[in-house]
Amino acid sequence: MKNSENMYKKVIDKYYNELPDKVEKNMSTEEIILSDKLNLALNKMDILKPDILNCNINILEIIKKGELIKQNRKNSLEFIFFISLSSLIISSLILITFYFGDNFFVYYELLTFIFMPIVIIPLAKLLQAGGN
Repeated sequence: MKNSENMYKKVIDKYYNELPDKVEKNMSTEEIILSDKLNLALNKMDILKPDILNCNINILEIIKKGELIKQNRKNSLEFIFFISLSSLIISSLILITFYFGDNFFVYYELLTFIFMPIVIIPLAKLLQAGGN
């Protein structure tokens, strides 16, 4: 095991020109074959280097665009939900008013204007305190 480790280290040192000339000439055939295989593999990898270096990718910009798309999608879904819910409430109020008459609408407005502030103000304070 030690011999093969030394052989690998020697071949790698030869590739990076860290071996003295005397040792480089005394390499065995196995070391020369390993060196040739290493050079061939590294030459194949060197073909890819210029392509990778020319590729300028701004990851931060891509992340910002993705977050913007996600936020736009969320906003559009919230808007559609709001429009459909408000349309449903208004149409149901109109239908109930036709069914029960004008008195229902007057009672509904009175209840809304009296009880909604009583409910909304404490609820808003509670949500604000919970958010901090």
